[in-house]
Amino acid sequence: MNLLHQHANANILKLRAQWQSNSVVQNAITKDVEDFVKTDEWKNYVSSQSSGGGDEIKKEWDGSVELDGSTADGRVRWLMEKKNMTQEAAREKVRTEFPGKV
Repeated sequence: MNLLHQHANANILKLRAQWQSNSVVQNAITKDVEDFVKTDEWKNYVSSQSSGGGDEIKKEWDGSVELDGSTADGRVRWLMEKKNMTQEAAREKVRTEFPGKV
């Protein structure tokens, strides 16, 4: 076996070891998540979100709000035209870019 072949085999063994260790970590995280979603804390959180009782309340859309030299509606139109977004997706994008303003 030549030196290049030995080097390639060593790299393959390293990658396998990394993959296996990552698999162990992934399984541990998955188990933790599975355990957490069974808790009352998670059930209460989900219940509060689905019943509209969460901390975050969406404001009514105000497209006339000025945002960095354009209106909110202008930004939405640009996203729809240039990024092929739906109106709702564009509004959500604007809401995340300018939290609390629109």
